[in-house]
Amino acid sequence: MNTAVYREHHRALRDLVARIPSGIVPGTAELVRPLLIKLSDVLTTHLKLEEEHLYPAMLADVDPGVRARAEDFQAEMGGLAEAFGRFVERWTVPHAVSSDPAAFSRDWAGIRSALAGRMDREDRDLYALVDSQVDLPA
Repeated sequence: MNTAVYREHHRALRDLVARIPSGIVPGTAELVRPLLIKLSDVLTTHLKLEEEHLYPAMLADVDPGVRARAEDFQAEMGGLAEAFGRFVERWTVPHAVSSDPAAFSRDWAGIRSALAGRMDREDRDLYALVDSQVDLPA
């Protein structure tokens, strides 16, 4: 198994992120909640797969550089996952987005940027390393 499934998750996540409006105008607030719920579901599945398969394989690798890279990425993700969880908890409450669209837009800009940056680094650095050096379980 290679990183194809993880990269496919990233494509699905990027599609969902692109569908969530950056600015809330009349008529768009009600679109946000179901998209955030779906984004959360896909991201949760993705993170679980990484935790159960990707990171254990990397941490068991003979190369100390691979193990260190896994530790770094894994530790960093904890903070982002917590921030995303707080974001979803706040903004999936019914009418939360429509009651404070400016705050939602501000919070979304930060989360969107953090998720995009993380996925870019995983695609470019982490998954490339795994594809070239780590034997993932099937």
